[in-house]
Amino acid sequence: MARQQSKTKHVKKKEDGLFSKRIVRHVLIVVNLFTIVILLVSFRTGGVGLDALINNWFSFFKTEVLALAGIKVSKETLKVVNLLKGSTDSQDYG
Repeated sequence: MARQQSKTKHVKKKEDGLFSKRIVRHVLIVVNLFTIVILLVSFRTGGVGLDALINNWFSFFKTEVLALAGIKVSKETLKVVNLLKGSTDSQDYG
């Protein structure tokens, strides 16, 4: 039983942060694709009427990335606070 628990803890540690790394990678890919498409459309049409779309698009993804960064910072801050308090329990707050 103890062996199985140690294996699951090891797997869990290995996967920490994997979700946010995937999200950031996908956000960067989508933003770059959007930029390429908008450049192509603006060269063909003269770029009329794209300002609001571009502003809203980048505002949305900026908010998503900042939210992920805030989650990461709060987790790290909690780890530091627990370390400073001398807490030895290994609870996962994520």
